[in-house]
Amino acid sequence: MIVRRLLACALVSSAAAPSCVSTLGLDEEHRSAAKQLCVCGEVNSLYGGDSARCAEDVERSLERVTEPTRAAWMKQFTSTCTTCAKSADCYFTPPTCGLTGPCPDNNCARCCTQPATGECT
Repeated sequence: MIVRRLLACALVSSAAAPSCVSTLGLDEEHRSAAKQLCVCGEVNSLYGGDSARCAEDVERSLERVTEPTRAAWMKQFTSTCTTCAKSADCYFTPPTCGLTGPCPDNNCARCCTQPATGECT
């Protein structure tokens, strides 16, 4: 699948098509933001200290949404969440926190709101 996307990007001129980076997923700026967010104690502790798993989860959450939603999250990140003191503010902003459904990995602390049940609300 990725090979086909790479070939398609190579065949289409960059002036006529969106960036191949965006076609293939997150750009490096978003990946860097996820990694930076996940080394911070408050967010990192939600993943039992596993910053790599945290970054993968944040990246996956950002990949699932539209570009305007990703851009809005990134704008908030760069304006208020570049220090660990504010890391939770960015994590607990959709789409990076659990929105609805079963708590991620049975960890309801990762829900956007703290539910009384085993489901994010």
